[in-house]
Amino acid sequence: MFAFVTTNITGTFSSLVDSSSLWTVLVDTTFGRISLFRIALMCVIVIVATTTAKTPNWTCIWLSALFLATLAGVGHTQVEDGFSYAVHVIADGIHLLAAGAWLGGLIPLGYIVSRSVLLHSTSAAKEAEDAAIHFSDVGYAAVAALIGSGVINSWFLVGSIDHLFDTSYGRLLLAKLFLFAGMLLLAAANRFWIVPGVSARACYGGGREMLQQLRRHVLAEQALGVIVLLTVSILGTMQPGIGQ
Repeated sequence: MFAFVTTNITGTFSSLVDSSSLWTVLVDTTFGRISLFRIALMCVIVIVATTTAKTPNWTCIWLSALFLATLAGVGHTQVEDGFSYAVHVIADGIHLLAAGAWLGGLIPLGYIVSRSVLLHSTSAAKEAEDAAIHFSDVGYAAVAALIGSGVINSWFLVGSIDHLFDTSYGRLLLAKLFLFAGMLLLAAANRFWIVPGVSARACYGGGREMLQQLRRHVLAEQALGVIVLLTVSILGTMQPGIGQ
């Protein structure tokens, strides 16, 4: 990764094998210093995770959150300076943490719901219902954080409503927002329609159909989340709309 970033900075492919250029990027750029810190932090996380048997491992959780949030320092935020840089980094860090909580939470939720469908028991249905409710509680905070931090990020990267429509960056950002809206609709359907249906039918030993529907919705959310991540990866390589 460092080699390709160095090539992008120097504009020459010879820097791929130039140790002095690589070293300069590592120690003399914000990208390099933050990346070195994140590599060291990742090593600490691995050590803590493999040497601590306590569950939940809060030390590992907090370190992982820090690892995710520090990614905000190596993206488009670097074009800012001073107070604007601080605001943009904080907003982007919050955005990353909120997205991580939502998308990351979909993985265990999908596992629990799928297991409940296979077991087909009242206790399993109750477990899936509780997991979905707890996930929704976290989801409310995550969505609020995503929207708030997203507005701030858009102010720095897009600058105006017009740039959403007349720049390639803005149009791709709109596509991301449509995907996000689709995830919101699925999440709302889960919380206010499917989960209550599971609860009502579980009392009579049923609810399998609703659990299957919940599983389909969670899988659809996961699929949309993957597409959102792919879209974000492309946006990260583009010139922001405010500069087009």
